Amino acid sequence: MSKMRELWESDVIKTWGGATTQAATPDSQTSASSPGPTGSPAPAGPVQGGPAPGGSGDLMRMRKDKKPNLTLSDDDLRVIVGDGPDAVKRDKVEDALKKFLSDLGKAQKHQDNVVTSTDKVWVADATLHAGLKDDANGTYTPVGGDGQSYQAADLAHKIAQQLPDTIPGANYRKFLKLVPKDTPVGPGTITDQIRRKYEEERDRIISKLPEKVRKLAKKGMDAAIEHGLPYAADAAMKAAGVPSDVEEAMKKVVEDFAKKITSDKDSEKK
Repeated sequence: MSKMRELWESDVIKTWGGATTQAATPDSQTSASSPGPTGSPAPAGPVQGGPAPGGSGDLMRMRKDKKPNLTLSDDDLRVIVGDGPDAVKRDKVEDALKKFLSDLGKAQKHQDNVVTSTDKVWVADATLHAGLKDDANGTYTPVGGDGQSYQAADLAHKIAQQLPDTIPGANYRKFLKLVPKDTPVGPGTITDQIRRKYEEERDRIISKLPEKVRKLAKKGMDAAIEHGLPYAADAAMKAAGVPSDVEEAMKKVVEDFAKKITSDKDSEKK
């Protein structure tokens, strides 16, 4: 019996700490096992405070009930690992789009949840599509918006339906940071040399496209540069049958240009 108590106490201390062991010993038994007023040792006999005969089941149930919960939720994991690889479902994106577009419509002085498809709607759409692999549908919103008025919920659904079942969490969080207000954004200050190089590369790649979509491609690449977004072909470009290798080349030109702008601005600060 003494051996059992030693093993049990060792396990309890490891699991719950010494405080739990003390709490498990009744006060009357604690006083009985402590030295008397004269300091003489307690009389020999069974260890006081040990498990009562037939009480092992109660102890096991107590240990089971008190077992700490070590399960982490997805949100807990994201707090620990930061913006690691995670995904957001399309229906959740659509709900967030509804609110964003409704608020944008209010800023546009519309009522009854009406919103006009403007450049800001395209920015939101392109942000959600940024960097997607095998983005078969492209953005619903054309570059700059189509200027038409929609019910916010209807437009949110149309935009969401162009997305895959899930999108990267980084895209979703970047979208949530957008301000639902039309704000004109002009091209950043860059050197003429860098801009000329970009335009040469852009025009060289666009020349490989069917003539009917060249203006659309140029507009899309320039808009991506203006807003600091990765290039994402819209639905019209996809429908025109743009080869995937040409689309990848367009993305690379925009990406390389953005890096050159960044390095150029960094050198100006030094």
